[in-house]
Amino acid sequence: MKINEGGILSIYNAIIDKEIEPKDKSVLDSTIQAVRYLVNAAKAYSDIKHNISSINSTTNDYLTAFYERQLEICKLFVEQFDNLNNGNDNAISLEDLHKMYEVENAEILVGLKKNQFTDLETSTLLNVNRELYVGRKALLSAKKKILVQKP
Repeated sequence: MKINEGGILSIYNAIIDKEIEPKDKSVLDSTIQAVRYLVNAAKAYSDIKHNISSINSTTNDYLTAFYERQLEICKLFVEQFDNLNNGNDNAISLEDLHKMYEVENAEILVGLKKNQFTDLETSTLLNVNRELYVGRKALLSAKKKILVQKP
């Protein structure tokens, strides 16, 4: 991913060295920022691949419930994310994402207090929750950059 991101930035630098119209430069800047957000999202999701695999294969019912709740949140995010295309009022915002992140963190910590998760499991869940938040935030930021360019 880093190599691909570097290649994209090299192309951007080659283009930006040419004389281009200010409007085109603005579109190019927004596009490159959107690409960088998408790369950040991919990195965040890649970082938790092994965590998701271990959570998915656990015998701990509480971890399984967490995993299933995350799947539902992902489905909801995708639905609301898609609503951005048509200006639907039910589209997700950065504030919504942050609230979801905080609620999940609180649930994880309650699980620790109730001995539903070990310290290691809690750390893993907090990491997964953070990376999902970072990835979703990056996707939302990229989409908003792209939507700004639409006439």
